[in-house]
Amino acid sequence: MAEQGPGEVYFSFVTRLMAPWLEAGYTVEFWADVFAENPELMDRVPPGAVPVVWQYDGPRLLSEVIDGDTPEARTWQRLGADLDNLRGGFRSRGKVLSDAGVPFWVAPGAGNWNSLLGRIDNAVDNMLDAAETGRENAAGGFLLTSWGDHGHWDAPSVAYGPVVFGGAVSWSLEANRDLDIAAVLDDHVLLDEGPPDGRRPDAPGPGVPGSGSAAAQRLTDRPRPLPRPRPAPAVPSDGTGHGPGRHDARRLPR
Repeated sequence: MAEQGPGEVYFSFVTRLMAPWLEAGYTVEFWADVFAENPELMDRVPPGAVPVVWQYDGPRLLSEVIDGDTPEARTWQRLGADLDNLRGGFRSRGKVLSDAGVPFWVAPGAGNWNSLLGRIDNAVDNMLDAAETGRENAAGGFLLTSWGDHGHWDAPSVAYGPVVFGGAVSWSLEANRDLDIAAVLDDHVLLDEGPPDGRRPDAPGPGVPGSGSAAAQRLTDRPRPLPRPRPAPAVPSDGTGHGPGRHDARRLPR
């Protein structure tokens, strides 16, 4: 490590790890972090290997955190992060690759980890940034990630909205940029038959998109008691005391 540096050590290891899969004809993805500090390694990306540029916060939130001189920004700076590079989102992180003409994928986040109910606004901003950068640079793919840092606090349903939005903007950005996520969840995921304005019939006041919809209420409602089973219908007897299609074990051949 002292002689070669972390970038060389990491990339040599990853290259050896990918080699048997590439030789077998597979496409192998790997995280592109190493190129930020070691752009000279890009010439050594083997055929079939695809760098993946990740970024899990949207530019709007990052600008607010950095410009506000927040504890988070000071921590990032203390850890050696380039705040200007972070502020630029995917464009900054992918610039080294796009300038060199190296194909890559973009990987935004669902914004559900380290959270109970998710961070949908940040996730949407992050996914739009990824889709825009990917389209501008002819990225080969869009990989939406969901992590479990410090234990999965969130229910699986918290990721439904980001999955719907990420799939939509990766497929057709302009057609889905202003997608009504709650309405899509209602109509196509949860198959909700509630009122079209997204409010529960018993909810006072106007619905709040993304939080007051019938879909969101269904995801966060307290558990309801199971319905009591209905009594079984009477079945005519066949003279043995059993209904048709049932057999008395005593009459089965030995």
